Amino acid sequence: MDLLAESARLPEFLPPFDERSRPVQSGFSLIEMMVVVALLSLFAGIALPSFGTLIQSNRVESSAFSAFRVLQLARSDAVTTRSPQTLCQNGSAAEWLLVRAANCSSLDDNLVAQRLSLPSSLTVTSTVSSVPFRSDGTATAMTLTLSSKRTSSVYTVKVAGSGFITMSSSK
Repeated sequence: MDLLAESARLPEFLPPFDERSRPVQSGFSLIEMMVVVALLSLFAGIALPSFGTLIQSNRVESSAFSAFRVLQLARSDAVTTRSPQTLCQNGSAAEWLLVRAANCSSLDDNLVAQRLSLPSSLTVTSTVSSVPFRSDGTATAMTLTLSSKRTSSVYTVKVAGSGFITMSSSK
């Protein structure tokens, strides 16, 4: 054999170069990852203020439903047990007690059937400090308004003299 032809031949232990045999790279580069993180932080910065407003709006709605439920419970218990039930304001407009009595003169723990504590972040106004439900289901008329400074939602819970309880919202 010719010496030049012999030296031009590749060694047997090296496979011939083939693009299909090149290893495939997978994963993300550092720059791609940084772009994704930057976009996520931008979207989070836009969404967080709206999310806080949504949470506060849901807090107002949930508190109104809780007040509505306690008023319905008071009326139902008064009719069922044929004894008066009174919803009494306990200090602030955000704290109410359901008492098994005709008035709020005695707030003995044995007479307290349920406590309603509304969040301090809400503005709660009431037309009366107690709502007595008589054994026939009638009550003293009252209006309870719940709102928040951070949202436009306002819920109103009303008790008619007949004992009928309604809840409405103005968003």
